[in-house]
Amino acid sequence: MVLTKYLSEALEGQWQVGMLNAPSSAPATCCYALWCTPCMTYNQRLELLDITQEKYMCCAGLCNCCCFGSPCDSHFPWLCLEVCFCSSQAIVANRFMLQTRFDRKNDACDNCLMITAGCCDLVASISNNSGGGQDPDARWIMDVFYASVCACMLTQQAVELEHIKKELESKPYSGVPEHIMNCFGSAAAPAQLVMHSGSENASYGAAVPAGAPVIQGVRVGQR
Repeated sequence: MVLTKYLSEALEGQWQVGMLNAPSSAPATCCYALWCTPCMTYNQRLELLDITQEKYMCCAGLCNCCCFGSPCDSHFPWLCLEVCFCSSQAIVANRFMLQTRFDRKNDACDNCLMITAGCCDLVASISNNSGGGQDPDARWIMDVFYASVCACMLTQQAVELEHIKKELESKPYSGVPEHIMNCFGSAAAPAQLVMHSGSENASYGAAVPAGAPVIQGVRVGQR
């Protein structure tokens, strides 16, 4: 996702591979992401929820309307419905979680690819609804490009998650970095960072101190 100015400035960490280089770095993963996008998105979200021990929220809280802005006791069947019927939003939600929990910023190429893909999807949707018809070849090209960008994004995130899990073997997950929490605090925290009471411990490390801030159902450790 293309992040807000406040968050873009707060994020500092680098990805292990850029989105453009992700297919060559993990070709098998990229094929999985391209041909079975919902399955990979589903499993990736489960990994993120398992690491952070947060409760499931629709689109990681990015969809803050009606009952979708509240955490659920179980991800089933809601996550399954999300990845099947809102695949793009689900992929973006995974990316948002990874970036804000583990401090990863987009590079210029990442932003360019995501903006271009979004524009292609918008143009295709407008053309379909304009009543004037659309060249099927043009629609096919736009769909292939959009699907390819989504696959690259999922692959980049999968490579990063593997690296993060290795890091967590020696350094337990301690919550959202303080400088990112401060960024949201000064810019009016969006719905996905609204604090709720939740679990005491994380599976990827020691117990988080009682009384610490909480995010989406889990207390956040202070760095």
